[in-house]
Amino acid sequence: FLENNVHWINLAVAMDDANLGVDGAAINMSLGTVSNFRRFRDNTTLGSAAVTEILAIPEIWNKKIVSVIDLSRYQFAGGPLFDAEFLDSSPILLLGKNPLAVDRVIGSYITNSRKLHGLKKRNLESALIFKYAEELGLEAVSSPTIVEIQSVE
Repeated sequence: FLENNVHWINLAVAMDDANLGVDGAAINMSLGTVSNFRRFRDNTTLGSAAVTEILAIPEIWNKKIVSVIDLSRYQFAGGPLFDAEFLDSSPILLLGKNPLAVDRVIGSYITNSRKLHGLKKRNLESALIFKYAEELGLEAVSSPTIVEIQSVE
């Protein structure tokens, strides 16, 4: 399936997703790699299970190097389809080995933008994608380590 010398650098975009919570690094590495993704996309339970089960495949989980998401433009509502009406920005570049932890951080930015624009709050604490990931042992995602790097001018 994946050769020994093949590793993943996961470049994803950040979007709100009413069914899965956050469409970011984890969905990009899982549903973004399969041809029958529509079968899972619109089902909260099946979609979350598919994302975490695909990520748990050792040839995928053990071969990931880093997930990168640029928050200079991200979509805080209207996902999973692109909708320019719901774009926000933050001068943040997220990098992390665990795509689920990256998505947890993205979720806080999306939640904040939704609040600022008067939209309904997404409860990411109860998002099945994060619960299933922890049940499968895909590392702790509830409290990721965040390092802030500031440029010196």
